[in-house]
Amino acid sequence: MAVLSLPRDFNPLNEDIVFAFLDDEFDSALPPWQKKYVRWARPMPAADVLASADRELDVETPRRWEARYGCMLPSDAFHHCYADTLVATAIPYDGPTQLGPAEQQLIFLEGRRLSVAMLYVMIEGLGWRPGGFWQTQVWPARETLLTALDVWKDEDPCGSLEIALSMYTAGCGTGEKVVRERVWQLVDELTQQR
Repeated sequence: MAVLSLPRDFNPLNEDIVFAFLDDEFDSALPPWQKKYVRWARPMPAADVLASADRELDVETPRRWEARYGCMLPSDAFHHCYADTLVATAIPYDGPTQLGPAEQQLIFLEGRRLSVAMLYVMIEGLGWRPGGFWQTQVWPARETLLTALDVWKDEDPCGSLEIALSMYTAGCGTGEKVVRERVWQLVDELTQQR
């Protein structure tokens, strides 16, 4: 099975990727591109030091906020999320791969079932761009699909793969219903194969 390679600071398989929003903006009706936030990655803390790692957030967040926005705020002004719990529609995609406006729009329209971590794996690790199927009309190789199942084995591997493939095949292409049915068929076939 192929090993998935993800860029540093965008690797939710080996890093905690932290987002800090202003508490009063996090659940607001502001469009995603208007929300202010800071993000950073850190090594995943061991279970026995998780509490101290979370206390570090109270120190690190105001520092990063001041560096980015030029104002210091108290630590209780922030709401923290992790990439694996932050829904993909909450912010514009911020990974190293630059997405076009149409791809970003697909995330905002169709990405409510995706976490930011899933999007990093999908785009940076697997190379599946939102709506990318409609440009190539090529399904990912079986080995890549099995790698994706392996990556999400601790979650709901079939559900995660189906969500990622649905984003890969999203868009206004002809025969989208047929493609969605093929996604479910592929997931079923791969599940039975394992």
